[in-house]
Amino acid sequence: MTPFAFLKSLSVKIQDVLSVKADPKEQIKKGLMLLMFLALGLPILVLNLMADFYYFWMNNFRSNLKKIIIDKE
Repeated sequence: MTPFAFLKSLSVKIQDVLSVKADPKEQIKKGLMLLMFLALGLPILVLNLMADFYYFWMNNFRSNLKKIIIDKE
């Protein structure tokens, strides 16, 4: 889902840059945000994906799983 999330966010940011027509300062600000997202967005999404993998595996294979299971009385 990471590539799709990146492409969706990129399309939203491009539409945001193209929709600003009144204030040149605002358009420059939105353009800089788009460039920053292009440079940093995908690495941040990949790092987040790695963290999700880590927590997923740690929770699937832990030994004290019985502690979180609620038994019916």
